[in-house]
Amino acid sequence: MQVYPMFSDRLSQDDFISRIEGINWEDGSFIRASSLFLLSQKCLQCELTLALALLCSSIEAMTPKESQIDFFSWLMKNKLDEFVMKNKSEIKGTLDLAHSEWLEQPQREGAFHNFKQFLLDYYPEELKTTPPIENSKEDKLSFELVLEQIYGKFRSLFFHEGLSYASYHTANVANYSISHVILVKNHLYFIDLKEIVPWFSRVVKESLYCYLTQTM
Repeated sequence: MQVYPMFSDRLSQDDFISRIEGINWEDGSFIRASSLFLLSQKCLQCELTLALALLCSSIEAMTPKESQIDFFSWLMKNKLDEFVMKNKSEIKGTLDLAHSEWLEQPQREGAFHNFKQFLLDYYPEELKTTPPIENSKEDKLSFELVLEQIYGKFRSLFFHEGLSYASYHTANVANYSISHVILVKNHLYFIDLKEIVPWFSRVVKESLYCYLTQTM
């Protein structure tokens, strides 16, 4: 019941408990994800980069760890015979092709892949059209590219290097209150944290809600 407030605007307590009992909740993934979401909301007034990082962690908590396929295990099981009697150059080519094939596996190992796939699966399609990242021509990034930027520029820099993106990429750009410039496909885009954090909070909350209500 500690995470019920996250869904209290849409579900009664009895309905929430019924739905929790209807999913595979015993491993704690959904409870951890919901707890991290609620923790992220406490950071909205202190550190927006931390809030974004925690929102990413909320979705990462939903990754089914036991079903991930790492590249080495997949290679040994499926491609070992293709390396027989090949020279160094041929082995490199075979490895490159094998890695490309592994990347297409639906449950392959990879933190960003799993993070993105959960949101693609559960965030409603009709809500994916207006991520608040745009350039001076008001061209917006796609939903998937926005996820890339959030994960790479905020989550990864913060957790792996201890860097707050907000502290050193701020730009003085007219009409943007807390603006950050990023380069995507040779075009400059602007991120306003006061817009992207509430937007991504809705993405995470809606995705977890859809998971809860669609998996019974």
